[in-house]
Amino acid sequence: MVDATFLVTLGEAALVVVIGYLISLLAGSLFAKAYRRSGLKDYAEKHGYERAFFDIELETVGATLLKWWVFLAFIVQALGILHLTYLTGFANLLLEKYQTLALAVVFVVVGAVVGLAAGRLAEHVYKYLGIEEFMEKRGYE
Repeated sequence: MVDATFLVTLGEAALVVVIGYLISLLAGSLFAKAYRRSGLKDYAEKHGYERAFFDIELETVGATLLKWWVFLAFIVQALGILHLTYLTGFANLLLEKYQTLALAVVFVVVGAVVGLAAGRLAEHVYKYLGIEEFMEKRGYE
């Protein structure tokens, strides 16, 4: 027979997961809205950086990372409420690794944006210094 306190605890954990999911959706949505309103989206589109990360919009990358990080944190709390020690420990480890992964993705995105900017700068310097004309006169393409 199932104990009544277990059902209450299970209900609490389920409530935490549902609230966590809603808050994670809100966090992702707020990130996307802040990204658009800050002018970063327009700037990225204007300069060609918007799809710098594997042809995925930067807004989507940031919003998705934030949404799942928040949701995973609530899942960890729900597992703690259920007193599932091993699963809680595993979920904490997963949350820690997810933060590392998210930071790595941020570094890749920043690197891609910096790489695109450096390439464009090199192209402008190349044209400004007249290297393009020099190379064409010599028969190089």
